[in-house]
This record gives sequence, structure tokens and C-alpha cells, in this order.
Amino acid sequence: MIVSRKGRVWYRMIDVVVVAVLGCAGRAVGGAPSALEAAAHANRGSAAIEQVGTCCLEDVCTPGYDCCDCAAAGGFFLGLIACPPENPENPCAYGACCVGPGECQDGSQFDTRDECLQAGGEFVGGADCTIYRCPVCGFEDLGHCQLGYCGGGGVMLMSDRSGPDGGGARADDFRPSMSTVERICWSPGYFNPSTEEECAESPPPDDFVARFFEDAGGVPGNELPPVGGQTIEVEYKMRRGGASRVWDYAGRLDIPVVLPNPGDCYWMEITGLGEGPGGCRVYWAQGRDANQHSAYNRDGSGTYELEDVYFYDLQFCADTALASSDGCGRVPGECCTCPGVCTPDVTQFECLNPEGAYYGVWALGGTCDPNNCPGVPDNDDCLNAQVISGLDQGDVVVPFQNICASTDGGGDLSEGDCQGDGEQFRFDVWYRCIAELGGDLTVS
Repeated sequence: MIVSRKGRVWYRMIDVVVVAVLGCAGRAVGGAPSALEAAAHANRGSAAIEQVGTCCLEDVCTPGYDCCDCAAAGGFFLGLIACPPENPENPCAYGACCVGPGECQDGSQFDTRDECLQAGGEFVGGADCTIYRCPVCGFEDLGHCQLGYCGGGGVMLMSDRSGPDGGGARADDFRPSMSTVERICWSPGYFNPSTEEECAESPPPDDFVARFFEDAGGVPGNELPPVGGQTIEVEYKMRRGGASRVWDYAGRLDIPVVLPNPGDCYWMEITGLGEGPGGCRVYWAQGRDANQHSAYNRDGSGTYELEDVYFYDLQFCADTALASSDGCGRVPGECCTCPGVCTPDVTQFECLNPEGAYYGVWALGGTCDPNNCPGVPDNDDCLNAQVISGLDQGDVVVPFQNICASTDGGGDLSEGDCQGDGEQFRFDVWYRCIAELGGDLTVS
């Protein structure tokens, strides 16, 4: 668990696992997410794919695309392979044929676009089944999905209802164009940072529950029937490739969920049940940037508050067409940039985006008072380290804030107890511990 910059309901980041995803070709290369999935963003820990090359749009060879533009157009990215007339042959004339969910055929079965279409398949020019992943979702497109990255990396976010406290649940908002949801697709992972290899040996347990909510000012509000949710009947699933931690799932709801007012904002929550070998938990893969807004209920109550807002989007599809999520989930607050500068009416994402205008710390609030913005902490430097004493009397609780702390570390330390060398640390604060007794010291 990482807790970051939490003061008066400051933004926090909890139960997040970073996943590295490499490659960009078609819907997948190895462990990569779908190439229909949208562009990578550097401010999400992703490496944007900037190489310009050839895109196969079915059997049409088209130059001048980068990986993500090709993916957004529904094509297969070939990189630096040339098109005619520079290339005497059309590299997109032959390819793979998706004949069912996750089913790919090529070579002797279906070689060309016409042969694939005659068999009722979907042709992917330039691809072959050794590197291409046919989607398990029957409606995996930008009109039905909030998809993931076409290249780079992302994160998985815990959404697991196991544990003595009821676990944690995660939900994302969307605008439907139709009034019912019966089939959904999503991308879970199964992970424990301490037992990564053991978790990777098996897929997530097929025990997922979906709940739907009306919007209540930027968080899930009234739950739609059936209240308490329903188990998702898993129809198809497939690992992203190799030993990837991410899987793609497609499932059906026994009771179609009615969304009374298409075009309004609604929420979908999906949770898994972990407690597998080694304490593995179920996570939900991050989606591409839509409105940078989701929610995480971590106390097992099943209800959401504004403090549960996150600026990640999640990866999912629904058989009801999705309209834009613009206007959903705008929860303004105050953004502090260090030291002591406060800007009102700023969303969490706008405040915390390192590529944006602020890159500060965010809190829920109405009136923006600079006095609420933290200054540089007194123990920002090693030479001013705060002394911790009283350990001979038992546990000592030390409140702290590191929001406006500077970057320093071993390389800056040159005097007395602060001599040393080593890494530089962002937002670090310093403490000195006086050992009144011998024994073990636990810091948590």
C-alpha cells in the first residue's frame, strides 16, 4: 500500500500495482493490451509509441501512422515495413482471421481478406496468429468500450471483496446510449507483490460480481436493481500473452440491468474474490484516459463518498453503446502548489497531472484558503531531523506531512550524522531516533 500526500483529505493512492506492457502491433504483441485500445500517455507511467510506419487497414497498406493512431483506426501496425510501390508486394494482403472470441486462424485456413470474410470472420491484414490476439469480447470497439493502452504500460487497481473487512470495491462512470446492459467485458489481474510467480500460475477465480449505480454528484449513488449485484457468468477468458498478469474476460448478466435515462451518468462496479495461493488478490486493469475519474470503496460498506474518488479510468466494454463520459465525475476542489499557493475549482486530475498547469496537491473543498495549503515541513532537511523519543514507554505515533518537502538524499549529506551518499528522494522528511532501550525497532 502506498499512501501519498494525505492531509485534509488529500489525494491518496492505495492498492495499485504497476504493470509494464511492451509492444504495439494489431490488437496485441505478446502481453500487450488490445491495439484498438487508445493512446498511451506519458503522465500515466506509459511510454508513448511515437514511431511512424505502416498501418494495415484490412488489406489496404497505409503509410504515415504511428502505433496508436493505427490502433484507433482499427488497423494493425507493421512498423517500418514499406507499402507499394517501394515494396513490390502488399504486406497487408495476407493476414489473420478472427473466427470467434479469442480464435485466430491464418495460413492454410484463411489467407486473404475475401477468404476470411466468406467464412464469416474478421480479417486483420499483416498479422499472423503467433503474435496476434483476437479479442474475446464480441463488441470490442471504441463505441462500446473504455479501452486500455495500445502500447507502453499502466497499472492494475485492486477490486477484491475478500478479507475480514469486506475487501475493497472499485467502480467507474460512463454514459450509456441505450437503456440496458446484459453483456460486459473487463480485464482483471491476479496478483500479490510478495508472491508474484505463484499468482501468475493460475487465472483469477471466476467469481465476479457486478453492481450498477446512478450518479450522485461524482460518486456512485442509488444502486440499480438487483440490489447487491449479481454474479457475472463468464463466457470467455484469455491471458494477454505469456505469463502476463492481465486477462481479458467476457461475461453475461442473468438479469439485464435497466438504465432508466440513457445519456445520463451511471457507474459500474466489478469485484472479484481472491484469497488464492499466497494471498493473491483480484485487480482491475487501468483504462485509457476518458474523464480521469473512478471510485474505490475500501471499507467494505458498499457505499461511496467523495473521499473515494480516484483519477484513474478502468478498462471495460458494455453491450450498450457508450456515449462520451464528458461531464461525468467533475468534482472540483482546491489545488495547492508549494508553498502555500491555492487555486479553487480544480479537479483532482487537473491538479495532480505532472504534465498539466499545476502538479500540486488536491483536496475537496469550496473556498480556497492559502492558509490551508501546507508549507515546507520543519524537518525537510537532514540537519533539521525531528527527534523521536519515548520509545521506552511503548509505541510512538508520529504524525507527518511531506507535501511540500524537497528532493534530497545521500548525495546532499555532508555534515555530522548526515554524511553519506546514495539516491535522491522526492518529498522526503527526516527523523532521528534515540534508542533508550536495546531491541527491535519496527517502523510502519
